[in-house]
Amino acid sequence: MRLALIDECYQVQGYGGISSWTKRLTDYYKEQGVSHQIFSYSNGLKTRVPNFIKLFPNLREMTIYPYLGWRYLPRIEQEFDVIHFSTAYSMALHSPKVPSVISVHYIPSRQNAIYKRLLSFKYKLLFNPIVHHWFRQLERMAYPRADRIIVCKEEFKQYLVENYAVAPEKVRIIKYGLDASQFSPEWDWQKKDRMVLFVGRGSLGKGFDTLVDAAPRINGNIVAVASRIPKFCWEKIRKLTNFQVVTGIPSEQLVDLYKKAAVFVMPSLSEGSPITTLEAMACGLPVAATQEGGGGYIEDGINGCIFPVRDPESLAHKVNYLFDHPEIAREFGQINRERVEQHFTLPVIAEQVLNEYSEITS
Repeated sequence: MRLALIDECYQVQGYGGISSWTKRLTDYYKEQGVSHQIFSYSNGLKTRVPNFIKLFPNLREMTIYPYLGWRYLPRIEQEFDVIHFSTAYSMALHSPKVPSVISVHYIPSRQNAIYKRLLSFKYKLLFNPIVHHWFRQLERMAYPRADRIIVCKEEFKQYLVENYAVAPEKVRIIKYGLDASQFSPEWDWQKKDRMVLFVGRGSLGKGFDTLVDAAPRINGNIVAVASRIPKFCWEKIRKLTNFQVVTGIPSEQLVDLYKKAAVFVMPSLSEGSPITTLEAMACGLPVAATQEGGGGYIEDGINGCIFPVRDPESLAHKVNYLFDHPEIAREFGQINRERVEQHFTLPVIAEQVLNEYSEITS
């Protein structure tokens, strides 16, 4: 079987979650001898469009991705037996003549509807009815063409079935996986700092502004491994004494931060299944998150705490509760580590994906 993976932004700095998963998946394929090739801006998908356009959220999905699919898929489908897409939009203008898989990391029309409801007026202008309608049209054209759709949570499956008449049997729920041996826990809570850790983009969609607003109420330190932080958040951070921003650190240093932290937080407004939440679980951390930020991994009161979106007071309350009850925090962390080892290791998840290739090609 010859496999092509389409991940337009693969290895583009700052496009973490999706490209991180592509790398982990293909590293496993390489070990198992699966013949594959990644097509991206840096390899095989050439466009003369300036970076600030082809990397701009929404704009790239609405214009660049459909164009690249129309231009390159006729050639790619002649050389490969299966094509696996990281987004649906490359299929909007061309239906591959070989079996195809779409991984749904997020659904822009769903995400934009959430942002429009929750964000201020100036951001609502970005998610106006014209943009929403255009996304819905592209998704309506693309998703039914796939032979298999892999989603990371049940809500995405329901959305596709209800909005685009996708057959339920086409959709599989497969979450992400990782190499648990790369993320070692620190079980001695006495060695941990009274520290909450955030890892991700410093965007409003990730709820970063909510974390900044919660900081004065948090009885401990906050370390944010974050990029692309809005200017107004920086202005608030400079006035805080318990907030530190870290950027550009190697993976070994990130693991050290996971081990030092007592709580991991993910206050997202909209998510698929954030890989950083899974990494924190692998490091034996309790997670305080919104329902979206928990990504379907976190159950309130079982292995973490769930709080409402854009509610800094609730965020601070949950974090302080875990700080003040280390025995509960440690228990949540142990459950998280066990769940990763049992259900979310890379071999377990990657084999599920390979089984889908086998089904649609047979």
